[in-house]
Amino acid sequence: MSEENVRKIILKAFEDAEYRTMLLTNLEEAIKGSELTESEIQNLSDLTEDFFDESLEMEERISRSSGSWGRV
Repeated sequence: MSEENVRKIILKAFEDAEYRTMLLTNLEEAIKGSELTESEIQNLSDLTEDFFDESLEMEERISRSSGSWGRV
């Protein structure tokens, strides 16, 4: 169950810039009420702004290039 909670937290951080900032700066508040193991909390605390920026950049590049896949 907690693995699913981690996915939800990370997805929410990608979709909501305010939540992402809270996750990166005030982890305890961001995960309040979530059922997570100490290991999962540690993994979330290791996330960086660069991780999110690079992932969002990659998603944007993939989205732009996917429109041209069908045009050969």
